[in-house]
Amino acid sequence: MKRILQCRQGFSLVEVTLALGIAAFSLLAIFGLLPVGVKSHRNAIEQTAAAGIATGIFADLRATPNADSMTAHYKITIPDSTRLYLREDGSLDPAGGAAARYLATITFTVPSQPKGATLVHLLITWPAAADLENNPPKKFSGSFEAVSALDRN
Repeated sequence: MKRILQCRQGFSLVEVTLALGIAAFSLLAIFGLLPVGVKSHRNAIEQTAAAGIATGIFADLRATPNADSMTAHYKITIPDSTRLYLREDGSLDPAGGAAARYLATITFTVPSQPKGATLVHLLITWPAAADLENNPPKKFSGSFEAVSALDRN
């Protein structure tokens, strides 16, 4: 009588346990990086919104005729330094209440010569209520800073 050898195919318990351990370790590493990715995404959104607000403020300053001292949209008096409280969509929040997300600090440097350019330093920080006692603010979670020159001659 001949014996027929049977081949068993499959994974042993050790192999399955090792594969599950590697998969669990990999998933833990990926889930550990998830909060970092979410925070980076949130920071990128805030930076993009602040850049858009800065563009709007500079456009408003440049569109103001030399004869006027107040801008049309944001009501910025040139050359007085000012602080603006802005909502997430970039609109003004005159009361600086809970709806304000951004604080824009605008500082003007008037030229010493009659034909020089007026420098505008813009610092946008968030959240708006993070540091109300310091000018410019020192405590905040994020910021966007830009400088521009205005020809007011």
